[in-house]
Amino acid sequence: MVFHCKAFEHVESAVNQDPFIMENDYQTYEINEFIEANDENNWLMTSSQTVENLK
Repeated sequence: MVFHCKAFEHVESAVNQDPFIMENDYQTYEINEFIEANDENNWLMTSSQTVENLK
């Protein structure tokens, strides 16, 4: 799922209302921030996440 929220707590609240989460249908889940790649941030080429993924 993708959420557009201003705070982590808002995403967590939305995820916790998901019926599959409420019924424990998933063993685990992760909430990760999605950072849009664009010219302003050099297409994330110097982002630590990008650098780590390229190793």
